[in-house]
Amino acid sequence: MMFYDGNGGWHPWMLALMLVGMLLFWALVIRGAVFLFRGSGSGSRDSGQADPEQILKERLGRGEISTEE
Repeated sequence: MMFYDGNGGWHPWMLALMLVGMLLFWALVIRGAVFLFRGSGSGSRDSGQADPEQILKERLGRGEISTEE
């Protein structure tokens, strides 16, 4: 067999290859989870809309509306 060393174990390069593959797999899983959580949280936290009270203050300051309005 190509991957078997004949003494009941694996070749050292095969163990190293499996370790690298496992590390890459977990790195991708963690990266995907971070991407999903950051993507879903950013829209609810700050949607680019200003506070309505701040908008009213700015419009009042520019003279677009009066205090009665």
